[in-house]
Amino acid sequence: MVGFEEMLSSIPAVNKLEMVRNNWMSHDARWQMLIVKNYGWDAGNKLNQEAIKQMGRIMMYRMMNALDISKVENAEELINLMLSVITLNFPTHQEGEFEMLIESESSIKIVGHYCSTHENIKKVKAEDKYKCGCFPLREGFFSALQLEVEQECQKCLMNKDDKCDITLKIKNWENKLDVVNQKSDIIEKLNC
Repeated sequence: MVGFEEMLSSIPAVNKLEMVRNNWMSHDARWQMLIVKNYGWDAGNKLNQEAIKQMGRIMMYRMMNALDISKVENAEELINLMLSVITLNFPTHQEGEFEMLIESESSIKIVGHYCSTHENIKKVKAEDKYKCGCFPLREGFFSALQLEVEQECQKCLMNKDDKCDITLKIKNWENKLDVVNQKSDIIEKLNC
């Protein structure tokens, strides 16, 4: 019998990362459904939305810390940073599932053609009950970056539309607070 170090080292790093991502998503789904089962959809959505917003903020702070980034100054930087956080933390997306496009220096279009969460919600016939977590996740990102961003949803898979079609409108690129000091304080408090 081989030891656990040998077992783990036999798994390619990319497979280990995908396992962690999928385990996290499985935990998230089961947590949500236990809340719904015990307290109903209203409580489940409320708690899930708040937890996802806080998690998005922490994810972004950790990414900023790892990359030594204190702010973003344009749409391209924001897209690249959001894609970095999403790609690291969520199960691998297939090409064409979603895209982020610069419409103008203050506007980004997100188009999503497939969402694994949506597919799971569809399986349990809860599209009319579940509130999408993508919006609070991005709110958390923007909070960490101290950006004021309005999210406009033209279409959403959860509303039984053929795709998600969301516009992010960045009000200005000036950070309202000293993000560098705030990021350092939060990272230190989280001990990460």
